[in-house]
Amino acid sequence: MFGAPIKLLSGIAPPTTYSEDKFLFNHGGLDNGLVKDEITAKYREHMHESGDGSVMVFHDLEIAKAYAKERNLPIMLDFTGYACQNCRKMETTVWADERIKSTLQTRLVIASLYVDDHEPLPESEHRYSEAIGGNVKEVGNIWAELQITRYKSFQQPLYAIIDHDGNDLVQSVGYTPDINVFKQFLETGIENFNKNKKK
Repeated sequence: MFGAPIKLLSGIAPPTTYSEDKFLFNHGGLDNGLVKDEITAKYREHMHESGDGSVMVFHDLEIAKAYAKERNLPIMLDFTGYACQNCRKMETTVWADERIKSTLQTRLVIASLYVDDHEPLPESEHRYSEAIGGNVKEVGNIWAELQITRYKSFQQPLYAIIDHDGNDLVQSVGYTPDINVFKQFLETGIENFNKNKKK
């Protein structure tokens, strides 16, 4: 009622990032960790608030990769869905936790890929996909196909950390409400990225 988070309802009630006031009441101007420079200015229109509004994500994988290259950071693939309750719970409880938030803000680039994104693709890009057992006609079909073919899974959320060439840096994980386990997943991916970067 007064903008305080109600974590028991996470995943049931819409997240605060869906509020009509663009977070001005619920979000309260939370620091999103973005560096105010030319790189941020170039990509800012493609970034979207997630969770409590303090974590920024991309919805376009290619743009996320381009930004990650300029920042020299690894990419976390976040296979998610608009109708995914566990995804919202992760965003509002795990991502928003102080032990996780700063890592997501400054040490990774996040590509949130909605498998139920119904934005239509141009007709010239329509095709049949064995992976999804149907036609690829919408943006979400692309992310669903990628998740199934690459990770042999169609559960959401599913998280993977990759380098700029698309190589996996750590074993992917699904719904992980344990803060320490999710933190270890992030740290392992970042450490492996930094090791490979030095070679």
